[in-house]
Amino acid sequence: MEAAATTRPLTWRRSAVIVLIVMAVGTLLAWWEPIWLSPPHFATTDYLYMIPALLWIPVLMYFGFRHPVGWRWIPVLLMLVGFVPILFALGLGFRAALLSTIEPTCVEQSLADGQTLYTCRISLLADSAIDFTFEGSKGALFVRLWSLQPAMTQAASP
Repeated sequence: MEAAATTRPLTWRRSAVIVLIVMAVGTLLAWWEPIWLSPPHFATTDYLYMIPALLWIPVLMYFGFRHPVGWRWIPVLLMLVGFVPILFALGLGFRAALLSTIEPTCVEQSLADGQTLYTCRISLLADSAIDFTFEGSKGALFVRLWSLQPAMTQAASP
């Protein structure tokens, strides 16, 4: 005789654990930003990192449509906790919108190991700029961010 397989009903508690894992991993990945699009299109990288930061929303909707049993306050709590990655994603979108309107000035430098070092400067205001330094293969779609720092500019003489 074959034993009947027992399936546990989907609960909000198990759904919340999965949603929180997706939320945490997506937010950490978007915060870390391990790879960037290669110059001169690197400013649009933040739009791509908005996807993992907000991926928990369709996961929550999927579980909500499956009508889990249990406490109904858990999805409300998840939405409240979810304001952190939502605000983070909005910040990424704002930074991408700001940086993508400015044309970067990029310089390529070949390294000894066959890699290419990209140094890109974005001038935000008259006397301020940001230097992005990337490392990657020549012609590759993705590069690694090496440093991000304010650029040293000459002060205006009186």
